Amino acid sequence: MLARLSHPIIALVIATAFFAMGAHPLVAALAGILPLIWREVAQAEERAIRQKYGVRAYMPWWKGWDVRLWTMHSIRDVAVAALVVTLAALTVMLT
Repeated sequence: MLARLSHPIIALVIATAFFAMGAHPLVAALAGILPLIWREVAQAEERAIRQKYGVRAYMPWWKGWDVRLWTMHSIRDVAVAALVVTLAALTVMLT
């Protein structure tokens, strides 16, 4: 159960750290989500290299950002974390 919540927890910890440093809540939420997005992009790049390109040098630079290469697990990880930190940021803004 905790493994499923690891991405939202990591995003909340990062967002809380940024908010504690004085960042706007939505900027803090974005800062919490970005490392997770970069991780999923790197995983998509590795899958593309393994399946089609063989070497990173032959792969277009943008291929990891092609969401069609992401697995549903990757999309869910980022989407749930984004939802959690955005709701937390909105809660902070409204209180």
